[in-house]
Amino acid sequence: MQKRKLGKNNLDVSAAPAMSDRRRFLAVGLGMTAASLLAPSLLGTEPSQSSDSSSRPARLPQDKPGSPVFFMKDISANGLLETYSKINGGITGKVAIKLHTGEPHGPNILPRDMVKALQQRIPNSNLVETNTFYKGKRYTTADHRETIKINGWDFCPVDIMDEDGAVMIPVQGGKHFTEMSVGKLMLDYDSMVVLTHFKGHAMGGFGGSMKNIAIGCADGRIGKKMVHAAPNSDDIKSWLGGEPFQENLVESAKATMDHFGKRIVYINVLRNMSVDCDCAGIEAAPVKARDLGILASTDLLAVEQASIDMVGAALNVGLTPVVIKEILYQSVPYVGVAKVFDFLHATNAVFQEKGIGLPLKGQSTTTAATRFEKGVAAQKAIFGEAIDKMRQQAPSDQLHIQDFLAANCFGDYYTRNGIDLKMRELLTFAMLISLGGCEPQVKGHVTGNLKAGNDRTRLIDVVTQLLPYIGYLRTLNALRVIDEVVPPINLTSAATTAH
Repeated sequence: MQKRKLGKNNLDVSAAPAMSDRRRFLAVGLGMTAASLLAPSLLGTEPSQSSDSSSRPARLPQDKPGSPVFFMKDISANGLLETYSKINGGITGKVAIKLHTGEPHGPNILPRDMVKALQQRIPNSNLVETNTFYKGKRYTTADHRETIKINGWDFCPVDIMDEDGAVMIPVQGGKHFTEMSVGKLMLDYDSMVVLTHFKGHAMGGFGGSMKNIAIGCADGRIGKKMVHAAPNSDDIKSWLGGEPFQENLVESAKATMDHFGKRIVYINVLRNMSVDCDCAGIEAAPVKARDLGILASTDLLAVEQASIDMVGAALNVGLTPVVIKEILYQSVPYVGVAKVFDFLHATNAVFQEKGIGLPLKGQSTTTAATRFEKGVAAQKAIFGEAIDKMRQQAPSDQLHIQDFLAANCFGDYYTRNGIDLKMRELLTFAMLISLGGCEPQVKGHVTGNLKAGNDRTRLIDVVTQLLPYIGYLRTLNALRVIDEVVPPINLTSAATTAH
């Protein structure tokens, strides 16, 4: 990759190399993390309030007739049970709950209390899984049972479906397969509930319900080898990837779907969404997407599409491509280009998938000759004559940093079109309180926000939106700084009355 300099007009990465499939999973969402976190504030809507409606599944709008998809924001045992109750009409007899058991101590696997509550709600049900094709801690039945115990799934019977071998079942209308090898014990069940942690996948791009049954029901020695078109279990790099692998996934999943007919349902839990599958265990990449909720349907394609759409919903709540890109660009001087770079790639991938032409229209308003002058002017518009004092008091060996701050942070970014000053200041405030340890800068930008037109109420709204993601310590520090700059007036009695 070509090396880039920090300076003027070095923002566009639309021509950068394409991302791998494992990174492309969150291409529908990672590039929009800042937008999705701040969307209520950006659009002028109120922060979400707790209400009875948040504990009831909502039926998502449909573009055309078909099986509905239900959404539950509450990611909890009760939320899961409520969601399941909307789709369980065809579930009868002995029920297999298809779960990805994950490698030992996996940090992102589904919460045990949720899975346990669902299993206890469904009569005559067991958890089911198959052994892996790769040689990890679920390769043999003995190791897999130990992993099940470590990860806490031993609260009920767990059938390792290929423990006693495999069986071929037909793939109707397949392009690559006429039959697929699955765990033999799958045939002992009348119905299947596919309970899936929605996340990334190294080869499939994303891992939802389809991946859960396509690979998860295929037995570890024959079926998974067929799906991966793998010569052996050791050389993973030789396994099939890209669209051919995804076509194999579809056909393998279809075999299980056809077997159960109308007695199979799908639940995707959009929580702890790493770009890595739970097969990665403790080596999984850090989670960078926010938790969204639970989606369920009797239609596999519908629930998968809804999951992808929801992760990428920032494009559908009124944020234009230019605004999304400007949000990311505004973060560069505060969190650093290294942390933003993957998000830019991800955002470009989403735009390309949605047919949005790249590069976008340029929003820069300065040149190499004017960036410093306009940067200082932008600083003074926000912070007043204190900027002159700050520059005068800077030690001579640090003055170049002040020049960088004026020309780059304010000259290159604050002067751009696409987002107005009021929004840029609000974004900066959100980033600074999220970083933590920046209270002096937060104080300056609280003042800047007030001058830009964002009042105390709006700043506290932003803090409230960010609380689940930044924790209470950073939240309380942010509130303290707000109180120092713009103290609360006559709020105590009102708060007492409200409670």
